[in-house]
Amino acid sequence: MEDVQSFTDSGANVETWILEAARDATPPAPAPTRLGRIVSISGLSLVAQIDPETCGAGGTAELRKGEIVRMHCGAHRVFGMVTGLSIPMPENDGRAELYLAEIELVGETTPESNGRFNRGVSRHPALGEILFLATPDDLETIYNFSCGAAIAIGTLHQAEDRRAYASVDGMLGKHVAMLGSTGSGKSCAVALLLRRLLDRHARAHIVLLDMHGEYAAAFPNRAEVLTPQTMDLPYWLFTADELAEIIVGNRDAGAHADEAILLLKELIPAARRAYAKTIQFPEHLVMLDTPTPYALREVIRLIEEHMGRFDKSQPLIAARWLKNRLETLRADTRFGFMFGGITVRDTMADIMRRMFRIPVDGKPLTIVDLSGVPSEVLNVVLSVLCRITFDFALWSRGEHPILLVCEEAHHYVPADPKSGFEPTKNAVARIAKEGRKYGLSLAIVSQRPAEIDPTILSQCNTVVAFRITNAGTRTSCAA
Repeated sequence: MEDVQSFTDSGANVETWILEAARDATPPAPAPTRLGRIVSISGLSLVAQIDPETCGAGGTAELRKGEIVRMHCGAHRVFGMVTGLSIPMPENDGRAELYLAEIELVGETTPESNGRFNRGVSRHPALGEILFLATPDDLETIYNFSCGAAIAIGTLHQAEDRRAYASVDGMLGKHVAMLGSTGSGKSCAVALLLRRLLDRHARAHIVLLDMHGEYAAAFPNRAEVLTPQTMDLPYWLFTADELAEIIVGNRDAGAHADEAILLLKELIPAARRAYAKTIQFPEHLVMLDTPTPYALREVIRLIEEHMGRFDKSQPLIAARWLKNRLETLRADTRFGFMFGGITVRDTMADIMRRMFRIPVDGKPLTIVDLSGVPSEVLNVVLSVLCRITFDFALWSRGEHPILLVCEEAHHYVPADPKSGFEPTKNAVARIAKEGRKYGLSLAIVSQRPAEIDPTILSQCNTVVAFRITNAGTRTSCAA
């Protein structure tokens, strides 16, 4: 008792003593493994001579392509990734082998950053600098995201017991492209990414353009699935050029096509103004492409009225062809989501609420299943969807951040200027260039990146690359 009392009286804190003893008993972190030294420097590319006894056969360390290595530059720690390994001088006649590693510098930690990893390097290592294998703590520093906006997407290649994270702001704030050959896992990765986003952001607004109808099963209770049978995309929402593409398209209308389209562009504003009167909307605000409703039967009535005024056969034939074409489209059930219904019943607000999930109501994801859309109008439908997505982001001034996922993007934003539908490419390009200003992010998914408009692909600052077998495609991804 006297000993205990003496120990207490001495002012020692028992709890502190126990913690210090436990800390002292913790083994120190293992020293980093020395790999070799730097023998060549060119920009951000290095070549290191590797110690054969360390990484050779029977060595103490394994060095593979993709491993992270580190160098010391004063108080800076510079990190690089191994991009190639070679033995340019294999053992022969008893001569020692030469092991070389090609390294690409990726980032650093500095005293000013308080140990936080930053991409890019402000100080290059010197020739002869010692090269070390990155420790688990180094990997944690490089790949860790302490901010709450990071999502777990897998495990690290270099350390499978550690989670890999992606910064939501960094990835989506400047657009993302997910590229790879058929069967490489793009669709699974897209589904995983969206699930992680929805887990963290239950009130998100995500629109997925599903070309093959393969995503609905992955989100059974979290997505609003729109198909041609359940979707309303009324004709009055289309611009004159978009509607003209549906009416004429690649059909052989002969010399009547141009005159028919000119007549259509003349009559649509009149039909819009006629409907505007019934809802007391200011007529002077109604233009050719103003997204205000109008009745298709009013356009047909105006065509018939004009037919009685023509004194030349050519305009009369064009007007009759246009009238017949509009009536055919209205009767075709395949186009029911555009021309269905006798009355104008939808409003812009109703369409926007459903498309962009406002309110979310437990389903923050909208899957637009385009697999049932007739091929001759698919590009036009995509044009409308992309255009109204940008317009909504613009009008809401970023109040409702949106992610637009474009599956099979090479089909509708092709690099070939003679392919595709120009308004579709323009709509996606506008999102790529200006969308981030209004909280609109773009995700491009494709198996043929070489066929995508390079202007659009270049705006994607984050590239998730899967297996790519074509050399030209690999070059496009690298660029």
